[in-house]
Amino acid sequence: MPNNANSEISTSEVNSQVLISFVVPYHNEPQSMLTHCIDSIHHSCTAVSYEIIVVDDGSDVSLAPFFMSHPHLSYVRHTSAHGLSAARNTGIEAARGKYIQFVDSDDYLIPLSYAKIAWMAHDMDADLVLFGEKRKGVALCSGTDHMLHHNLRAAAWSYVFKRDILQGLRFTEGILHEDEEFTPLLMLRAKQTVLTPIDAYHYTQRQGSITSTDDAAWSARRLDDLEGVITRLSTIAKTLDGDAKAALSRRVNQLCMDYIYQSMRLTHSIHETRKRAESLRLKRLYPLPIHTYTWKYWLFSIFTQI
Repeated sequence: MPNNANSEISTSEVNSQVLISFVVPYHNEPQSMLTHCIDSIHHSCTAVSYEIIVVDDGSDVSLAPFFMSHPHLSYVRHTSAHGLSAARNTGIEAARGKYIQFVDSDDYLIPLSYAKIAWMAHDMDADLVLFGEKRKGVALCSGTDHMLHHNLRAAAWSYVFKRDILQGLRFTEGILHEDEEFTPLLMLRAKQTVLTPIDAYHYTQRQGSITSTDDAAWSARRLDDLEGVITRLSTIAKTLDGDAKAALSRRVNQLCMDYIYQSMRLTHSIHETRKRAESLRLKRLYPLPIHTYTWKYWLFSIFTQI
């Protein structure tokens, strides 16, 4: 993680009793998008205490003068780019709120909906509130139980969580797919998880983003990094017991399925896909164990036995 010697820090006065710290990584996105993002947070939190931590990851021009007049806002600038994981980790270290919410700078909150999420976290004293779930009504469970019986949406912006449950957990820096590693490990720490269908976040798909880039070298890096995530999660799963082990193993198996599918989709090469499947085989992660997690996984796992 970058240290303060390589950062510029500007802080405006914020409420000393902060409910939610919003961590907003920024790197050369249009300033109008960032302004919209920040305004959406302001409008979502008119009834709760909050702070906004903008982590500028080495943008071409410092925005410190622009932010000095904004209430509830801190601005941290890395003088060189270190990536999304490093920016989020910097925000975690700076956060003072009971809860943390990640918001990408080109996205925005849906104010009336997110206000409900904030109060839900506060009133229910939840460890984690996972919103935008495809379900009817609100449900309560542990994060482990949710992972054990449902597919996990790993996007780090799709939930608000208690800062205390991190217990030293941070994003692995310098990789893509960092959410796929961070989120399941955070879920295992959440004893009181609230699941709600409230749609409170607007995700913007921009040309040139990680999920829209189709360059061969970039695709290879995506696959390599995802395999690294799978390997690390698999290693951790072996150290666990009971439901926690089963829950994380399920996640590993589903990521392996996605890894093989993405290899076929991104490389269009049977040879490359077989090579990557063999790499999983050497780690005893392939063929996929047959389970009825979902019908798609079940069929895919049978196919891998052939």
